[in-house]
Parts: sequence; C-alpha cells; structure tokens
Amino acid sequence: MGIAFVCVISWPRNTSFTYFPHTTAGDESYDFFKKVAYFHPIQKTLVAQEWALSGKGANFALAMITFLYVDILDCTGTLFSMARFSGVVNDRTGSFPRSTLAYCTDAISISIGSLFGLSPTTCFIESGAGISEGGKTGLTAMVTGLCFFISLFFAPILSSIPPYATGSVLVLVCIALIMPDETNR
Repeated sequence: MGIAFVCVISWPRNTSFTYFPHTTAGDESYDFFKKVAYFHPIQKTLVAQEWALSGKGANFALAMITFLYVDILDCTGTLFSMARFSGVVNDRTGSFPRSTLAYCTDAISISIGSLFGLSPTTCFIESGAGISEGGKTGLTAMVTGLCFFISLFFAPILSSIPPYATGSVLVLVCIALIMPDETNR
C-alpha cells in the first residue's frame, strides 16, 4: 500500500516531487507512461546475432564461449543447491531425479531467449524462496512466468514506479531476512 501511495502522489507532473519533471527525459517517460497498457514490438533485437568469426564476429565467439562456461557453472551450482534444499538429492549417487530434463530446459530457454535479445533465462538462486514456501513441482514457476507475461502489457505503469517508492520496502525486507526472530514477534 505504501508503494502504491507514493506512486500515485508522484505521478502528477505539477508537484515538487514528481517522477516526471518537465525535462526531455521526463517528457519521454511521461509519454511512455500515458500508454498505460502497451506492447513494445521487437524490431532491432530479434535474431540480431552475427556469426562471422572475422572482425566483430571473433568478439562474439569469445563472448559466447565465456557465457557458455559461466552459464554451465551457474546452472549446475543453482540446480544442485536447489535440489539439495528441496531434499531430492540421492545421497548415494549425488544426483537428483530428472536432472537431464532440467539441464535441457535451461539450455533451450537460453537459446530461445538469446534469439529475442534477452539476458540469460537460466535458473536463479531466488528459486529457494519458492521452494521454502512449498513450491517444488514447477507449478510456482509456471504461475510466475504467467504473471511476468501479463506484466509485459503493463510495462508503462510498472516502469513508472519511482525507485524511492520501493527502496524503503527493500530495506525492510532485508531487515526481516537478517533478523527473522526479532521481526516476527
């Protein structure tokens, strides 16, 4: 409710604390904000990869190998830590059920995401929050993905939430994570 209140009072332009001041950047942000529900078409990022290995392509190949190596290590560490956290790792073999499917899903997601110009769409350690709340089947990930898809159409409103509206809430969440016993009393 606090974030919504700060947003509503900072969106009007004729206040001293507006998020849309009368500047060039403020005018552009305000024009985008007025579109309310809008889908920005992908024009310059779809399949914008250069595979030639001469000139700039050599830099692309080096970056691709680097990202591949980093993603393999990142994905492996995250998948195994989340599997251990959810209690499905076989102590005798050190593996977890359907690990091949998990790795293939991660690889396909990264490949498709790169064609759309996205950052790596890999598994992240934030999955621990969903697992700790009981989400171990993948339904939580599907619901989260659906919510992110719906939020695409409300990007003008969501991108107009001022950082000073969310900053204090993030500090309170961090305090609650650091000192859970004191904050839950």
